[in-house]
Amino acid sequence: MAALALGAEGVSMGTRFMATKESPLHQNFKDLAVQKTVYDTLFSKRFDGIYCRIMDAPGARRQLRAGLNLVQLMKALPNSRFIAKQMRMPYLKMFFGVLLSGWKTSKQLAYMANAFDMMSRATEGGDVKGGILPVGQSTGLVADLPSVKDLLDRMVSEAEDVAKALVKKMA
Repeated sequence: MAALALGAEGVSMGTRFMATKESPLHQNFKDLAVQKTVYDTLFSKRFDGIYCRIMDAPGARRQLRAGLNLVQLMKALPNSRFIAKQMRMPYLKMFFGVLLSGWKTSKQLAYMANAFDMMSRATEGGDVKGGILPVGQSTGLVADLPSVKDLLDRMVSEAEDVAKALVKKMA
C-alpha cells in the first residue's frame, strides 16, 4: 500500500513469496532468507553476465571472486548442454551458433550456462556452498516462513491499516 501511495502501479514480491511454506525453494535457502539482513546480498555482473543481486552465501562469494576464468569457461560447456536440451535444440547447432555470435555474446552465454547450474544447485539441492540464489535486497526484511494464505492475509491487513492512516492524514 505504501508503494501504491507513492505512485507505483505494483510491487515485485518474489523474494517474499520464496520464503513461504509452499515455496518449492529448498529449505536451506528459506532458512538463510530468515537469517540474512538487508546487507547480506551481493550485486555484480559476475554471476550471470548481467547485473543482478544474489543472496550472500559461500557459493555466491566464490563465484564473485572467480568471474569467468578459464575454469569457468570449461564448466560452461557441459552446463550449456542442459540449456540446449531445454530448448530442444541440437547441441552442436547451439554451440557453433554461440561461437559465431562473437566473444561478447559467447561470454554472456557462458556466464548464463554456469548461473543456471548454480541456481539449480541452490533452489533444488539446497547447496549453500556451490549454489547461488537471486534475491531482492528485501531479503533482510523476511522474518518468518508463513503459509501463502497467512502472508496474503497479513499483507491485506497491513495495506488496510496504511490506507486508513493515509485517509486520516488527508482529512
